[in-house]
Amino acid sequence: MGPNTVVVTSLNRYERKKDIPLALNACAKLKKVIDQDFILVVAGGYDDRVIENVEHHLELVSLAKKLDLKVVFLRSISNEQRIGLLRRSKILLYTP
Repeated sequence: MGPNTVVVTSLNRYERKKDIPLALNACAKLKKVIDQDFILVVAGGYDDRVIENVEHHLELVSLAKKLDLKVVFLRSISNEQRIGLLRRSKILLYTP
């Protein structure tokens, strides 16, 4: 990721009701209209003991590949990491 890369962030738990695919689809549309490199960072609560979290994460990874997006999936980040990510972000997507 270069210094001019726009960081788009979505902070949510890995639950279907949070509609994270909306963020991925919005970024796919954004990709078509801007002439700037960007990356989507999806970060949020994740528990590998919760089947929905595991399944939804895999669904999101698959959708990102299908949409040909640069996406970083961060799971269960610390508060310090969240603050650093928000400081670096240019766009915040909140989908619930």
